[in-house]
Parts: sequence; C-alpha cells; structure tokens
Amino acid sequence: METILALHRKEAQGSFVKLALESGSNILAATPPRVISNGYDLLCVCEGLCCFLYFLVDRKLILLGTYLFRCSGNTQVLSVIVDEDVKNFTESYRAHTAVAGGEDILRFSADGEVNFVAFIGDALLIGSSAGFLGTLFVSSDRRCVRGKSTRVQERCGVHWCLRYDSKQCVCISSDTVTVVSIVPESRDAICYRRDSVHDAVASVGASQTMSGCFFLAHKNLRALTVLHGSPDETLQSETFPLFSEEWGRCVDARQGIPNVYAYGCSDACLLAVVYPDAVSFTAWNGHALVSTAVVTNELTIPFMLALWKSTAEGARLLVMRSDSRCLMYDVVMSKRFSGIEEIVAAHQVTLPSYMACLMGGGDTGVLLCWPSGTLLASHTALLQCSADEEKFEAIEVHGIVNYSPNSDSVLLLEVIPMRGSHGVVCLYSTGECRLSLYNNTGTILLALEEHPYDATSCLAFEDSSGGYYCVLGFSDGDIRLFLGAEMRANIRATHCGAVDRLLKLPKMNEADETSFLSISTVMGTVCFHTEENASVSRTMCSPSKPLTAYFLDPELEFALLFSGTVANLWHIPTGLLERVLRSPQEQLDPRLVNLLEPYWASPTCTARFRFLGQAHYAICTNVDSLVSGLISTQESSHRLTSEYSCALGLLLHFLGETCPASITRGDDLWEALDDLGLVAAGVQTQECVWSAILLLCGLLSHTSDGICGAEIYCLIESLSDKLACSVAPDLHRQVDVMQLFLSRFYTLQRSTPAAFRHALRLLVTKMPASRLADVVNLLQSRELAAQSRQAREGEIPGAPSHAYSENLLASLLIVSSLASQRGDFSLQSDTGLCSFLHNRIVEVQHGVTVAIEDDDNLLRWSAALLGSVESYPIVCVLDEKNLFSGLMKALVKKAFGARGGEAHQVTLEALQRLIAQDPQDFLCNYIVEDFHLNVAYRPYIIVFLAHFVKSFPYEAYSVFSTIADIFVSGLTNLGSGNKSAASIYHVAVKQLLRVANTYLPNVSLQQSLRHLAVGGGDGKVMVYSVEGASIVTAFKAHSAPVLGVAYSSNITTLDIATVSEALDKIKVWRSPGQPSDIATFFRGSGATNFKLVTSMDLPLIDLRGEGMSLLIKLFQLHWLSPQCVEFSSPWHGRVLVSLP
Repeated sequence: METILALHRKEAQGSFVKLALESGSNILAATPPRVISNGYDLLCVCEGLCCFLYFLVDRKLILLGTYLFRCSGNTQVLSVIVDEDVKNFTESYRAHTAVAGGEDILRFSADGEVNFVAFIGDALLIGSSAGFLGTLFVSSDRRCVRGKSTRVQERCGVHWCLRYDSKQCVCISSDTVTVVSIVPESRDAICYRRDSVHDAVASVGASQTMSGCFFLAHKNLRALTVLHGSPDETLQSETFPLFSEEWGRCVDARQGIPNVYAYGCSDACLLAVVYPDAVSFTAWNGHALVSTAVVTNELTIPFMLALWKSTAEGARLLVMRSDSRCLMYDVVMSKRFSGIEEIVAAHQVTLPSYMACLMGGGDTGVLLCWPSGTLLASHTALLQCSADEEKFEAIEVHGIVNYSPNSDSVLLLEVIPMRGSHGVVCLYSTGECRLSLYNNTGTILLALEEHPYDATSCLAFEDSSGGYYCVLGFSDGDIRLFLGAEMRANIRATHCGAVDRLLKLPKMNEADETSFLSISTVMGTVCFHTEENASVSRTMCSPSKPLTAYFLDPELEFALLFSGTVANLWHIPTGLLERVLRSPQEQLDPRLVNLLEPYWASPTCTARFRFLGQAHYAICTNVDSLVSGLISTQESSHRLTSEYSCALGLLLHFLGETCPASITRGDDLWEALDDLGLVAAGVQTQECVWSAILLLCGLLSHTSDGICGAEIYCLIESLSDKLACSVAPDLHRQVDVMQLFLSRFYTLQRSTPAAFRHALRLLVTKMPASRLADVVNLLQSRELAAQSRQAREGEIPGAPSHAYSENLLASLLIVSSLASQRGDFSLQSDTGLCSFLHNRIVEVQHGVTVAIEDDDNLLRWSAALLGSVESYPIVCVLDEKNLFSGLMKALVKKAFGARGGEAHQVTLEALQRLIAQDPQDFLCNYIVEDFHLNVAYRPYIIVFLAHFVKSFPYEAYSVFSTIADIFVSGLTNLGSGNKSAASIYHVAVKQLLRVANTYLPNVSLQQSLRHLAVGGGDGKVMVYSVEGASIVTAFKAHSAPVLGVAYSSNITTLDIATVSEALDKIKVWRSPGQPSDIATFFRGSGATNFKLVTSMDLPLIDLRGEGMSLLIKLFQLHWLSPQCVEFSSPWHGRVLVSLP
C-alpha cells in the first residue's frame, strides 16, 4: 500500500493538466525509453506511460502527438496530447479523429501500463497489460491520425505479438488467445481456447507463416511452448528445450527474461529468443520444429533488444548489448529444406545508444539511435550513415516540450540528511540550487549553475565552519563543487557517463580525507572524493555495465559492486579488488547497505519520473511499512513517530483536513517543500483517503488518551465520508490493495487491532454495491484460476503455491463476509456466488478440521483456517450455523489440549477470532461445556479468555458477565482438588482479572476484599466474591447497558459508581448495612441491596458509528477518594462527582 502525490510548482497549479497517480502505475519506474519504427519513416518513442509518435522527413523528426492510456471511470481511454489539448479516442470498432474530453485531470493506473508498442505498416499499436489496445492509423500524407480503442481481453498480465503479413494483432492470456485484424473499421476477433497451464510467460510470438500457431517463452524455464490449433478446439501444447542439456546446466534460467522475435522467411518462420547471455534461433514449418542453433554472449554485458532485417540468403538479426554494441548475426537458410543452414557472426557496430530502430525500409534500412541521459538530449536523434555504418549524424527533433531559460521548473530534487534531521535540495531550470532545512523558514542559495539541464544529480552537506557545500554531477561525467554559491572545483570526466548518484560518506579514520562519493550506474563506476577540491582519491568498478547494486558494510571496510548476480568485492581503505564472486543479493548480510536506494531510507520519500518529456517529482508514502512497523514495535520510537507523523501530515494537508492539536503531525517535509515553491496538488483519490485512515487507525490502536482518541476517531469518520466520493482506483488495483492489506494485517500469527478491522469495514461499506459486486466477482475468478493452476502444480512452470491459493480464498471469504452484512448487498440473490461460497466453506471446513491434527499441515492451512473463521457471517446469512460445530470442537480440543509451538498459537488466534464472531453463543455452547467436562483445561481456558479480552475488548465487554460466571464456577470446586492445581488456577484468574480491569470499563476489582463488580448488557451490576466463589448481589443500575463500573476501595460504605452506554448520568450506589451486616455481605452470604446515593447528569453527545466499539478502552470510571468519583470519556474529558 503506497500513495503517490505529484508535486507541482505553485505558479503552475493552474496549468492545463493535473496528474493523479495510483500506486500500481509504472510511471515511477525508471525504465529506459523504447524506440520502435515501421521500418520506413514512422517512429514511436515509448517513455513511461507516454508514446511519442514522429515521422521522418527531410532528416527531421516531426511530432504527430503524444498518446497514452488514462483512467476514465472504471475503464481506460486512449488519449492524445497535442500542444496543451487533451483529446480522447472513444471506445469503438471504427477509427476516428480524437475529440475533446473536457477533463483537466490525467489519472494513471496499472491497467494503463503500456507493455506493447509496434507498427504494422502505417498503423501504430499500443497495448496495455490489462488487455486494452489502441490503434492509430496515420494517413499517407502524415497529416492526420485516426484512432480507436477497445479492450481485447478482460484480463491482467496479457502479452501481445503480431502477424505482419496478415495484419493481425494477437493478445495472449492464461486461458485465451484473441486475434484481431488491424484495419480501420473491423470489429471481428478470432478467439482460441487454451489450457491455463503455462503461467510464467515472459514473451510471446506468432507464426508468420501459419495461422493459429503461437510461441511462448517462460521466465524461469529455458524452453519454448508452441500452441497450435483452430478456434473450434482447445489449442494443443508442446514444449521444446531451447538449449542442449550440457549447455543448459551451465546457465541459470533465472538470470534474465527472454524476448521473442518472429520473422517470416519464405516458407519458414524464423524465431529468435534473446536471453541476456545467449540467443536461440529456431526455424519452424507450421508448428513443426525444423532446425535449431544457439549463439552465446561471451561477455557478462547482457544482450538487450533485437531487430530483424532481410538479406539475400535469409535474414539478419541485430542484437543490441547494454554497452551500446550492436552484434549482427546472419541466418543463412538452407536450399535443401526450409531450415537454418548456418548462423554467421557478421560484424559489430558501436552505437551512440542501444535504443535503436531501423529506418529507411527494406534491405537499405539504417539505424536510428535515440540518445538517453539529460532532458536536452531529446532535442536530437542520431541517424546512421548509409555509406559508413560507424558514422552517425544528428537530426533535429521537432515538437517536444521547449525549455525556456526564463522558466523555473524543477530539474533535481533530493531529500538528504542534514543537522541531525533532513533538508531538501532543489535545482531549478534557472540554474539556482537551493536548500530548505526542516524546522527552518526560507531557503539557502547553494549554487548558480550555467548549464542546469545537463545536471543529473545533486548533493549538499555542511562544512566545519557552518557553511554549505553543494555538489552537482553531470551527464558527461563532470563533477562541480560549490561553497557559498561559488564554484570551488570542476573535475572533468570523472566518469565517462552520467553521474546519477552523489552521497555523503563519513570518514573512515582521522587520516582519511574522503568526503563524498559519486556513482555512475550506466558506466558501473564509483569514485571517492575529498572535501576540499573534490579530487578523486580512489575508484572502483562493477564487473560489467550497468551497476545494479552497491553494498557497503557499516565499518566502511568492504564494498560489493553488483552487475546482476556477479559482484566485485573491493577493499575500501586500499582501493584494491579482492575478488569476483557470484551471489544473489537477497542472501547478503542484512547489515550491508545498498547505496543505490534513496538517501532517505524512509517510508516517505521523493521520487522522480518523466512525463511529456519533462522531469517531475512526487512524494511516495509506503503506508504498509509505516503501519507494520507501528504494530511490530508496539511502542513508537522517536524515529518511527517522526516518520509516521510526517506521512500523516502530508496526507491530511493534501486532503484538506485540519489536524487537531492533540495529534502530533509532522509538517517538516511539507513546509520545506512549500519554501521551495512546491505543493502536492491534484485529485483526491480513494487510495490517499484510505491510506490516511490506516495511519489514523494505527495511532488510534496505540493511544491511551481519551480526548486524542475521540479526535482521531472523528477524523476517521470525516475521511470515511470522502471514501464514497473520492476517485476509486481501477478494479484490479483495488483488489490488489485489499489483498495486500489482508495479507499484512489479517493473519493468524498475530491479532488484528480493532481499528484496522474497522478500516477494512469502512472500505467495503462505503463502496457502491455494484462496485463491491465486481470486487467479489474478481476475487472469485482469481481464486478459481489459482485453484485450477495449483491443482496441476507439477505441469505448470511457475504455478502458484498452495499458500497463494489459500490467501486468495481467505481474501474472498473475508470480503464476502463483510459484504453480506450490508443491507443493499444480498448474497442470496446471487445463487451462483452463494452456492460457490457454501461449497468452498464446506471444503475448507473439512480440510482444516483434518489439518488441525497435524502441526505442520495446520501451518500450511493457516490462511484457509483464517478465511474459514471469518466466513461465519456468510453461514449466518445462509442460516447454516451448524457448519461451524465440528470446526469449533476441533479448535477447542487443539487449543486447550496442546502445548506450545507455532501451530498451537495459530489455533488459539483462530479460536479467538471465531468466538469474537458471536461471543455469547460460542462461550455458552462450547467453552462452558468444555470448561466443566475437562478440569485439566480450566487454567488454560482462563488464560485464553484473558488474551481474548486483550485482543477483542469490545466483544469481551459485551459478554464479561458470562466470562465471570465461567471462572467463578471454577473457583467453587478448588477445595476438593490438589493444592498445585488450585494455585495454577488462581494465578490464571489473577491474570484474567488484571487484564479485564485494564481493558474493560465495566469491570472493577475491589482489591482488599477480592470482590468483583461487573456491568451487564441488561443494565444490572453483578457483584462477585472471588474468595467466596459466589455471587454476592445484583442490582438494576440503568435501563441501558452498563458501560462503566468503579468499586470504591472504602470497605466501610461499600460504594459503587456506574455509568451506562446512554452516557446520560453517573450514579453512585451504596449498601446501607451495618458493619456486622457488611461482614456477612463480604462473606457472600445474605441478601444486601445497593441503594442510589447520588447521580449527576452528563452533557448529551452524539456518538457516531462504531465509536463505542473502537474507543471502549478509553472510557474510565474510578474513585479519586472515598468522596469523589472521576469519569474519563473521549467526548466528555474528565467529569468529577462528589458524594453528599
């Protein structure tokens, strides 16, 4: 769970477009641009979510438009941005020109993530991972672009490929293959069925010579799956190994994801499957494999993209390596059969960039390279000379965003440690670099840079005299050092590529002069610099380009520079290379720090992204990390409190909520950004609202102050009203978020605080009924698919695990249970879903009941057990409560008959959750029975009830009279047993009473006389003698349920104070007996009545929603003295009542 708030300049808040980013969107992914062409004069540059369409004329690239998928309601719309106009291609089978959408908000989600861009002739195809396909038809004169958008499949994680000769686009999902014709006015589609047995698909291709034949390459398997058949039958499947057994043992299939490239060559279909370390060539006659060949990458520098080009003897494959080398392999076709005769390594060319495509058409096509690096690089591209392959000349790019030297847009933004806190460094396009410190008003000028657009990284730190150094890294490898806004040093070409990270480094020893280090990931180099003049003291490099991770040990003695899984181990003090090793990064010592992660290793940080050719920044808040940390630590440390309050302050500011004074809110980051002229602005999304609710729920579960608790609760209720009207994420993303939340906070390894149960209930309650039905249906379809694939685990590469399937089932049952409690959502009206849920609950009940007997098996079934106990509301709706009888008995037997171990703790947690569903029924019908039948279980049952009170205080509050009856009945029989058992039971009872007295306001223990007063839901107060093991008396105190009880410590007057849930009066009751009668009273004999002594009216309040259940532990009633009672309430504060 993460929120992303896009930052804007204050002066630009009225700009033509606003961004709303869902956390599932890949807009923050730092993936390099992709360059695709039609082979002649059309070019598409795909950068993040945007596709820039150009055409080449007179050695110039002219922009035709910027195309992207964006959210509109619950679907994706293909839009075009030309100048400052946003227009849409509405969903249709017929191509048309774009029309104005009338919206100034661009909302992006994971469903709009572009995973496919390709040309068929003059048509550009843009496909998303959620099955949306946009098709753009460019007129022959290149002046008009018509387009259409449709959803080919309602699936996520689809793959795309093309059949060029037949002008068809193929969409492949887990169970369906859909083929659509790429013509301006076609709605026809051909659908093939396939078995859902190949889930870990990385890339796909279609046969160029045979319809109904498709090739699938897998993520963790070096083999190719061929699907073939007709639309009338399920596609047949065959799997072929791509490498020999001997060579296959020498490689790790997990090292890289393959890409499939298909090419029609006469009667054969050539297929190249490009891995980082090898290329597999195969020739196919229909679906029959004719010949194979393999070429290997002799270097550790990985292969990247590839292009086919026709030749007289067959075809040529151009393979781009990450070091910008283009390797050319000629595939010579046999004249005797339709297969490969040989593979010839033709030659190599060094390119300006590995992002390249073919332009000019046919056999004479040349390469066009799209440079990477700084923003200004987008103004030019490089075209290969036809006469000399080694030479490239610059061509102009027209139509991209023009940068004005008078503008002050943000080019670089970094949050860095400073003065024991943090500061924000910002480089503007005007050349000014400024620092804004936390808890300090205003900014400090650090530098004035003449070429700010070439800067790629920045850093600031203090010098010994209180001034500030500023370091800027550049795209050409230069590093400039400033002090007091004046340049102190300019180190030329420290790296031969862009400097993308600068970090402050503590001194290794007194003699060491190292102050900071610079990193160029693209070149794989790290340099250590001195403070005085930024000179380089030592240099390190990675095994190959690029540098993917840089781990530093805390003692600053060793550094590991990774390229993939291969690392160079350097000794830092001497600057010597110790060894080269291969190791998965996840197996390293957790104390090692990866310096390529953000400076501020915090759940709240800034992130850079590219949009419309410009650099933008956003604030990312990892709510999952914050809340999980709060729950695991129980008590907030200073650092956690600072991070938590900072994230909460940002979200409340963004949502326009006023934070009460009693809640600590950190505004440091917000104010620092404000001083720099930056604000988080945009549409309020449901993700932001719910994230703020989760953070508030975390605070609520940890607060012990009533006033603070009430203010937090009121804020939660205010935000909950915004859930219904805020912009909802796309359906798949919403289900992903709910699954993530459930996996983090609904687990049998620990209890779920009431506030988080309330947060999930709010999300389900505020959701429109139709949307909730879609969520339940999507969870059901995911669960069915996972079950189907998991059932064939041995046949499927990368099949889902049993735990994954069980977690999906638990999510479905939990959400369905909450949905069944809504008045406008009827499970019984959907007979299909109703029958499905009933059958799955019965299956899970049987499986879990059997698994309980075996500890290891029970742990494997823990998610299913969780879903089963949470599904109790569903069986109540179906009027089949008896389904839980067997499970309840099995849980009771396991919980109280077993001792210790993780499986035992899982059972206890499951039993607590099940009892909380219907406390009175389960306690009376199962726990009481087991308590009386199994004497040996009694201490364990009492300890279990103490944990139940702590985990579910409101549920325990409503039935504590029953709990009191249980443990008091156990006290009556202790005299006949052995002293050891009696002592154990007394210890357990003391624990229960201590916990109840702490968490429940309707329980009060008279310490000196060991009497217990318990307020009940019927308005009565029961008085028990713990030593006498009997009920002393009972009296009617209120007409409403008794909320609070306080037993006076004064044994002379026997005073008891009470307050009811109506919160209208505080009453004080007294027994009128004489001392001799009092002695009889405290021995538990005789009938003594309590009479009302005094009452005091309380101010009337409006208790909203579930305030009582969430804040129950914050109500307190206790005696300050024999003559004064204090009532503490989240709404009333402190109220004192004096006796007459």
